[in-house]
Amino acid sequence: MGVNLIKSLSPAGKQPVDGKFSAQMEQSVADRTISQYDSDGDGRVSRSELQISKNLFNKLDKNRDGVLDKQEIQSGLKLLNKHAEQHNLFHRLDSNEDALLSTNESGISKSQFGKLDTNADKSLQISEWLESGGTA
Repeated sequence: MGVNLIKSLSPAGKQPVDGKFSAQMEQSVADRTISQYDSDGDGRVSRSELQISKNLFNKLDKNRDGVLDKQEIQSGLKLLNKHAEQHNLFHRLDSNEDALLSTNESGISKSQFGKLDTNADKSLQISEWLESGGTA
């Protein structure tokens, strides 16, 4: 999923006001999300089609059926917008553009970094960053 998901799917690039979309914009973004990411044509999007973290997907998938329908996408727009912001922040902090954050790049304490570094490789992958909620 692109880091500018909300912008790319919103009509004419319109952004939410105070983190909220109008009902018409929610419907439009949900329709565009399904249209753009539904590769199997079932009218819903799976985690693999949308390419988002398991944690985020599970928050959006209210009925736990493994796919997102239009209603779940509409109700999850605020969360998706936050995810996109966290994704953008990761890439802004990744000064050497290696798709990993070092302790120095992250700007967080070593102890906090260690908690986020779930695979203990002394760097944060985008998935670890997003699972943590982008806490820099």
